[in-house]
Amino acid sequence: MVRFFDAAGNVVYKIPKIGLRIKDLDQIPYVFAIAGGQSKAQAIQAYMQHAPKQTWLITDAGAAQSILMG
Repeated sequence: MVRFFDAAGNVVYKIPKIGLRIKDLDQIPYVFAIAGGQSKAQAIQAYMQHAPKQTWLITDAGAAQSILMG
C-alpha cells in the first residue's frame, strides 16, 4: 500500500501496490527518500516527520528552499 500524507502527517490517500510497507523500513539499514519540486515541500516534510532515523532525503533546490524557509 502506497500512502500519501498531508502537512500534518495524516494519511490522505492509499494505493494498493507491490512494495515495502512503512513498518518494513525499520529493518533496512539505509532508506533513501527521493522527491523534488517546490510543490512537494509539504509532502516531504510530512513524510520526514515519520520517517525512520536512517532515512536520507534526496531533493532539489526548489523543495529544499521551501522547506527551509517554512
